[in-house]
Amino acid sequence: MALAPHHASQTTPIGSSFLRRVVLGSAAAATLCLCSWQAVASIYPDTLASLLPTCLFRSATSLPCPFCGGSRAAQSIVLGDFLASLRYNPLFIMFATLTIATAFAVLWKCFTTADVLLSRRWTIVWIVTITASWIAKLCTPSQYW
Repeated sequence: MALAPHHASQTTPIGSSFLRRVVLGSAAAATLCLCSWQAVASIYPDTLASLLPTCLFRSATSLPCPFCGGSRAAQSIVLGDFLASLRYNPLFIMFATLTIATAFAVLWKCFTTADVLLSRRWTIVWIVTITASWIAKLCTPSQYW
């Protein structure tokens, strides 16, 4: 009796465990909730300022981290002031778009066997974006840190 040929579609992918899907799905949902909260909180800047802690990196080094000014940039976008948004965090729009795309990629990974989250290209895009954001932030006047 001959054995049935082994097909790749019959193998269980590494990322298909239930726990991994729950963790990735929870992380994606938390990211989307955080983005939604940021958008709503940007409309009420006094509430936002009282809820957010100061940046630990900036407190320790007196230099901004790549994410400093992101909350004020989001608030400026919601209020329609794109120039102020660029001053507070020059790459905030690109960073926010990449964050949302990553959250959707994680959700996609939870429901399919696609390997979008752990690809090398995705990691390189994140590293380049964060590095460019930090360099751009360091080039802005300190009043916008």
